[in-house]
Amino acid sequence: MERGLELTKLVSDKVGSHLNVHVKNLVTPMKKHIDKKKLKEKVLNVLRALEDNGGPEVSKVIKGAIPTYSNS
Repeated sequence: MERGLELTKLVSDKVGSHLNVHVKNLVTPMKKHIDKKKLKEKVLNVLRALEDNGGPEVSKVIKGAIPTYSNS
């Protein structure tokens, strides 16, 4: 999972909003791991990157999947 998170962040940084159509599919497995101590910070970093690179459209998708998420 850790490697997948790293790769997702790298791809998001490179392709930006072109990844938006896939965000829902990417966020679904992340929400299962967001409560695990070991992965929480990595998951949050990837979600922030997706949001920063994808804009408000991605924010809505993330908040829909993970209502407790906050980009702060």
